[in-house]
Amino acid sequence: MGILGLFNGERFCPVWAAGSSGAICSEEKCEPGVEYLKSLQGSATVEKLGEEGDRVPLVKVAHVNDVIPGTAKVVQAGQTTCALFNLSGTFYATNNKCTHMGGPLGEGKVEGNVVTCPWHGSRFDIRTGEVVGPPARRPVVAYPVKIQDQSVFVEIP
Repeated sequence: MGILGLFNGERFCPVWAAGSSGAICSEEKCEPGVEYLKSLQGSATVEKLGEEGDRVPLVKVAHVNDVIPGTAKVVQAGQTTCALFNLSGTFYATNNKCTHMGGPLGEGKVEGNVVTCPWHGSRFDIRTGEVVGPPARRPVVAYPVKIQDQSVFVEIP
């Protein structure tokens, strides 16, 4: 699914998606951002403007009921495969590949704030991606997660 528009944190603009340049759009098509995101329903991707005005994809990956608290699910965010975690109703996302040998973290065992890779037992803090147990030595990438109208969005730079 293609990019539907840009979200600058306050307003959504479909004109920006059509290639309009500039950080401010004066078109009447713009909608208040949060309210417009609610109306997207089945749409998968919008973009938002980052701190420096760069475009940051905001990708819908799941509904909040898709991931039971204390578990993980493998989801696709554009070209990136993520592990999506629900820790007591707070959602976190990391890259799905363990940094040791590429094991699927979204299929790992979740205990508290830690996920254990099912292949070789590397352990990572779900909230930060930091290694908390070997054999992995490098952290896994953690992605910001946003919840809007019961939909889970992941920011993929």
